Amino acid sequence: LRSSPPLVAFALVLALPSLACALSRTPAGLFAELQVAPLDSTGLLPIPEDTAYLGIEIGCSDINTMDSQWLPKNPKAFLVSFEPLLDKYAVLLARGTMMYHGRKRDRSVPLAHHHQRGMVLPLAVTPHGGPVTFHVSNVAGCSSVMNVNPETTWGKWCTAVMETRRVESITVNDILRMVGDRPVKIMKVDTQGLDSSIFETADPQLMRRVESIILETRSPSCNPLYINQTHCGQDVERMHRLGFTTVPTNVCWKQAARNKTCEFDLQFFHIPGKHS
Repeated sequence: LRSSPPLVAFALVLALPSLACALSRTPAGLFAELQVAPLDSTGLLPIPEDTAYLGIEIGCSDINTMDSQWLPKNPKAFLVSFEPLLDKYAVLLARGTMMYHGRKRDRSVPLAHHHQRGMVLPLAVTPHGGPVTFHVSNVAGCSSVMNVNPETTWGKWCTAVMETRRVESITVNDILRMVGDRPVKIMKVDTQGLDSSIFETADPQLMRRVESIILETRSPSCNPLYINQTHCGQDVERMHRLGFTTVPTNVCWKQAARNKTCEFDLQFFHIPGKHS
């Protein structure tokens, strides 16, 4: 599988039930390959035909998620979410039972669905894809593929690592290819320090289908919480090169002053005609 293109390798794991019994034991732990979602006849995620646009959520945990906050306001949308922490992934999947069957027990739900109009996959998103080490914090929302900066002066609740896990990751390009050519109304990114970096290898042509991006960023007045974490100004520059802008131009200092915190969300919008 590793010699195959990332999307093909991922599609095989998604689609072939014969792989579901494969187990491997390593010093790092016990690993299993299993089907996590169906694919349609063209190798894409099966998204309803009446879908007007997509939402993509990268990094969920189990609070303030788009299936509960965004989907109810966008009934013609379809949401694809990514959460690499298996316990949080399980929480999200369990919501599917409530959405489909209410409080009835012992009922099945279509594979990968946490909502009638949403799917969740147990994957991280990184610039290059492939297996990565995931540092699991005592506070789940602090978990990251990046190492915590031991000299950080803030976010001390994030510094205690409970354990490390090996997780599989895919790229932004992989995501946009597996959902077909539908427009993406919003892409929400919270990857704890890696946020704008996942777009380092993004194809500008594929990104033209993305209308807006919300990503978490770091105030330029605070030192990094994670080693090599970029700050707001660097994130704005990277996203502008990719064809996305935010307003006003001094948004980093305005947001930092308004939020009085070291982390805050920025929303970027695709620049019409950029990379066309």
